[in-house]
Amino acid sequence: MAGYVASNIVDGEVNIVHYQEIDKIVEQGGLLVDVREPAEREIGFIPGSMNIPLGELRDRLEELPKDQIIYITCQAGLRGYLATRILAHNGYESSNLSGGYKTYQAGKRVWKESVIQS
Repeated sequence: MAGYVASNIVDGEVNIVHYQEIDKIVEQGGLLVDVREPAEREIGFIPGSMNIPLGELRDRLEELPKDQIIYITCQAGLRGYLATRILAHNGYESSNLSGGYKTYQAGKRVWKESVIQS
């Protein structure tokens, strides 16, 4: 599956966004959808994200606007990739957070530690 995901990214079939960009996107009104299960979000989530678990996405598409990019996050990227494919097949433009919440959380921690040590 990882090879298939990578191939689709390289071929431009899936758009990705990096953790350094996501806070600004949300601050500017971008829609970030977390496709993890609610129990996973209880451990932590990206502020400003809404939760639609991957298993519910097809049934809840009407909650999402078609006139803007939908940014997707999950735990590590795979479910986000699957969500972007579902959205694409239904006429939505989307972008997957590379590495998901894990990368976002780790990147923010490293950034905060470097600021504190400066």
